[in-house]
Amino acid sequence: MKHLPSKTYRARFLRIGFLLFMGGLLIQPLACKKKENKYAPPPPPKVTVAPPKVQDVTVYLYMTGRTAAIYKVDIVARVKGYLEKVNFKDGDIVKKGQLLFTIDPREYINALHMAEAELLNAKSSLSFAKNDLERREKAYAKKAVSELDYLRSKAEYEKAKAQVAAAEAKVEEAKLNLSYTKIISPITGKTSRHLVDVGNLVGASGPTVLTTVVSLDPIYAYFNINERDVARYLRRRSEEWKRENSPKGKVHPKMVVPVELALATEEGYPHKGKLDYVDNRVDPNTGTLQARAAFPNDDLMIIPGFFSRIRIPDRVEKNALLVPERCISLDQVGKYLYVVGPDNKVVRKDIKIGAKVGTLRVVEKGLKKDDRVIIEGILRVRPGLKVQPVPPEEKEKPESTEKPSTEESTQTPKEKPGEKKQKDSVIEKSPKKPIKQPKAANSSKG
Repeated sequence: MKHLPSKTYRARFLRIGFLLFMGGLLIQPLACKKKENKYAPPPPPKVTVAPPKVQDVTVYLYMTGRTAAIYKVDIVARVKGYLEKVNFKDGDIVKKGQLLFTIDPREYINALHMAEAELLNAKSSLSFAKNDLERREKAYAKKAVSELDYLRSKAEYEKAKAQVAAAEAKVEEAKLNLSYTKIISPITGKTSRHLVDVGNLVGASGPTVLTTVVSLDPIYAYFNINERDVARYLRRRSEEWKRENSPKGKVHPKMVVPVELALATEEGYPHKGKLDYVDNRVDPNTGTLQARAAFPNDDLMIIPGFFSRIRIPDRVEKNALLVPERCISLDQVGKYLYVVGPDNKVVRKDIKIGAKVGTLRVVEKGLKKDDRVIIEGILRVRPGLKVQPVPPEEKEKPESTEKPSTEESTQTPKEKPGEKKQKDSVIEKSPKKPIKQPKAANSSKG
């Protein structure tokens, strides 16, 4: 039978538990008492602001195109013969009239000599026929010969004249064929590689292409303009016609449309030219109109077939507002800017952008010239947040030139850097005492 606790023991246990419970209730308010809140809100974030730049801006039409040579000539062999000499190096710049190839001329020299001999024979026959006609004409006047003999003599004379003319034509043909053995460049330009080597027969079954020459200065650039830009161009041209009193169909000298070109590896648009040609109809498949511009190419840096960026001045916007493009943001609503209001609170302004000018972008709608646009610190703000606007020129100024460095702020006032370093070195040099390992309490003897 188990021993049961007495009533006195149970009462004492309940009394102790009650005292502990009441003590916990008294201590809890003291433990849960909050300390005084010393938190101070951070200052408004600094943002760099600037008003939009106001200036006249030329709006351009931007296209892409390909360069092309004004003249491209296939140099061919016009007579049959063996190629005797190549008189240029592949890729040379050649002048108009410069000798390029030589074909063996001996066959054509002999043909010329034969034609000249036939001409002499024809002239001799003509001289004989002329003398005979004169003699028979005198005799016919005296009724010494019949009319038939006179007419026969006159016909022989006319026949001899025709034979002389034919012989002269053969001589000219022989001279022309002989000249074809020296192949010259019809234009000034750059050659391709020679396509036929020396010793090969050329012109046997027709004209043989020997090389190609393309002109480089000036040079064309072809590009396509969409329908909207074409309509704007035609409207402006009509206004120019009215202003200059120029008859329609005739381009006034002041109406020359400037065109600027840049190659794929060039910055800006360094090449200046003018509009040279506009097609007479819009391509219904692409909705574009082909145009062409001519550019001087004195340094021969533009080669036919180059990809090019092209722009044409369209109009001038007076007093346009420009902001740095990096401060323009985009969301599902559209493009917008952050500006600082009169109470230094951030305000969102939805805008419509226009042309790009370097690193700036024209703002066509939604911005005023006296607005303070946030150009730096955009990621730290949101609409309605109070900020501390800073002009761009104050952005690079240090806050305080007497601010202590991080290293100095971590040192105590009574301690110099040299002393601390010396103490550290002393501590490092002090030998370490070996630590004795305690013996195991329950080690067994061997």
